[in-house]
Amino acid sequence: MRIRHFALLLLWVVFLGFSGPWLISAPSTAAVLIGLMQAVVLLWLTHRWLFKPTSKDPA
Repeated sequence: MRIRHFALLLLWVVFLGFSGPWLISAPSTAAVLIGLMQAVVLLWLTHRWLFKPTSKDPA
C-alpha cells in the first residue's frame, strides 16, 4: 500500500471516529457546518491524491 493511501485512510478513520459521535451527540448548526467542512476537505484530498497524482510525488 502506498504511503499516501495509508495517510488518506488514516485521515478518514480519524474523521469518522471523532466527528461521527460528536455530530450525533451535539447536532447544532456549528457542529454540522464543521463536519461538512471536514468532509469536503477530505473528499478534495481523496480526489487529488487518488485521481490526480502529481509528477513530483513518486509515491
